[in-house]
Amino acid sequence: MNLMKKYKYNLGNSMKSTIPIILFIFITMPSMINAEEITWVKYGWQAFRNSGDASTIAVGGALTAYSNGSASILSNPAHIHYTHPRPFVFAHQNRLNGVVGNDLISMRFNSKSFKPIGLTILHEGVSNILDTRSSLLDWGLDGVPNTGDLGEGNGLIDEGERLDVNRLKQFSQHQYAIHFTSGWSIGKYQFGGAVKGLIHTLGEYTGSGFGLDIGMTKQIWPSTTFGLTVFDIITSWIVWDNGSKEITSPTVVVGGSHKMITPRFPIDIVLIGDILIHTEGKAIEDDFIIGSIGGNYRLGTEITINKQTVIRFGKNEVDFYAAGLGIKWDVLDINYAYQISSLSSELGDSHILSFSMNTEWFIQKVIESIN
Repeated sequence: MNLMKKYKYNLGNSMKSTIPIILFIFITMPSMINAEEITWVKYGWQAFRNSGDASTIAVGGALTAYSNGSASILSNPAHIHYTHPRPFVFAHQNRLNGVVGNDLISMRFNSKSFKPIGLTILHEGVSNILDTRSSLLDWGLDGVPNTGDLGEGNGLIDEGERLDVNRLKQFSQHQYAIHFTSGWSIGKYQFGGAVKGLIHTLGEYTGSGFGLDIGMTKQIWPSTTFGLTVFDIITSWIVWDNGSKEITSPTVVVGGSHKMITPRFPIDIVLIGDILIHTEGKAIEDDFIIGSIGGNYRLGTEITINKQTVIRFGKNEVDFYAAGLGIKWDVLDINYAYQISSLSSELGDSHILSFSMNTEWFIQKVIESIN
């Protein structure tokens, strides 16, 4: 009976915390449904998939069932329950040979009076993108205007046609995002939910969006954990100022982790893996296909030596391989990851540097310096 009261108490508090979210959905959904143009997209919320600190990227993002830092709540909101000694994380990514920049700040707050809360702020930007839309000299195969030959005025760059370099323009693309996480427990199951918002600027256009993620973890054996995450569970929307709306369908991720401890040596090894199921349908880049649904997998390994030095390897869902190194101190962690693009891609490699800090220690040092 006491156990049932505890479940009801936890569920009651969780429902109270979700009431504002439910109200927001019912208020905003009618305006989204009455769309001038609705498009189903796969990568509308890619800023969240690309983000993460160096410890996340180095293991291929396969963190559905394993938490190796505060930023892992992006992979599974249920990781909000895992207490990390250094809950503040800052990460910078120099991706695709410097073309894309990505910054992340993640914080975790604990209190006896309320459930754990996680806050993550993201920015991704690409600058100096060439705009060729108004630069085509659409003069046909002969390259001479007003002759009426084949290809003239068809809007395509045909043989003999060229671009006017004086008409070339440049624009930028930026994505600003926020990710708010909290969680609750039922028995041995840990649950988490995340509310996320996005502002996307692309040239002269601006879009804003809202989405929900949920996750769960459970330790099924002493060294083995199972995890489940559903991204964009009610579909996520991005509404653009030109009247178009992009919808992203849910993605289901199932993961597992297993920790191996070597008693004779000061080495801990964690093997982790995820299976991603895309509900929007199958695609040519899928690793497997089940009926009309496709999916991918990602794998990672984390090796900790003397509880201080961490070596990581991983492969994400688009066949980008990564390796990383981390150093742990009492109040500070520094992590680095190097990500190699897939063999079929020429997008270039990426460098990720991040550090995490014990905020209580930092605040105490600030107070001592002021005093």
